[in-house]
Amino acid sequence: MKLTDVVTFKQKIREDSPSVCLVMAKEPAGVYEALFEVWGHPSAHFNKENFTRERFTQEVETLPLLTKKVVVHVRDLEQIKANDLNTLLVYVKKPNPWVHLLLSSAQLPLNSKLAKAVDESGVILRLEEKGVENALADWLTHEAAASGVALPLSAATLLVKSTGTKCEILKLELEKLICFVGKKAMITPQDIETVVTAVPHETMWRLGDAILSSNGSLAWKIGRELMDAGLAFFPLMASLRTQMRNGVGILLLHHEGGEAAVTRGFPYLKGCILNKTISSLRGYGISRLRKGLVILFETELKAKNSAVDPILLLQLLLSKLTTHSSQGSVVAA
Repeated sequence: MKLTDVVTFKQKIREDSPSVCLVMAKEPAGVYEALFEVWGHPSAHFNKENFTRERFTQEVETLPLLTKKVVVHVRDLEQIKANDLNTLLVYVKKPNPWVHLLLSSAQLPLNSKLAKAVDESGVILRLEEKGVENALADWLTHEAAASGVALPLSAATLLVKSTGTKCEILKLELEKLICFVGKKAMITPQDIETVVTAVPHETMWRLGDAILSSNGSLAWKIGRELMDAGLAFFPLMASLRTQMRNGVGILLLHHEGGEAAVTRGFPYLKGCILNKTISSLRGYGISRLRKGLVILFETELKAKNSAVDPILLLQLLLSKLTTHSSQGSVVAA
């Protein structure tokens, strides 16, 4: 069965629970989120770098223990070797009913043997570029609603157009917006123009890295540059809060399930980026991250309830965040 919209696709996999799905899209991350809400996150990920017949067979022959079904993801099919594609073809023709297999590709022809086999035994979702944007906008509205915030589809579409189709960036921007609107509980296009377009992503990440490395002078230099460039104080606070809250979540996941658990929770963290992030966060410590969230909250209260210059508040904040008052523990007690 071939589908072309995410809403019908999600309904189909919820009702029929197919053993095999093929997603054909250039940037399908938002589609993954919709699917994983129903199936759960994969226990194994394969691509051209790690796919072998033996490893794949071992995963798809596994019987579930604590979950209803095992979920396995094979991505970038157009890069998989011909012999390995044949392994997938043989499996798709007779899939394990206790396994959900997700296949994804940006370029696999619909008339290929593998696509035809999936069409007979499972579900194919094919999205053009416009379809990807619509799918991500729809996903963002549901993510916002889950946090108790209304995000109209028109505003969600603007967010995708302003930020791009990278799921990890969209999620960060949405979290930042949710913090920014607060009790208003409604994200408008004006909020997106104020917060999203004002924050240069690379510069914000550099600021976060400077804080984690306790480099106070560099953090202050970057922070001052951001405000001199026109970034408002509260969006800057919201962005820092998102980074620190995610840091706590990453360390907790790493403590509970290692790198695999972190990647499941934060799919954009892989390889050397994952290792660097975990190393930086462990060096900073979860106690300091949690204390930093409290300091951020106190700083925002001062900004709202006093006439203190935001530049001075930012300087004091960054000084506190980059000063080792005490060494934080690596994981929560």
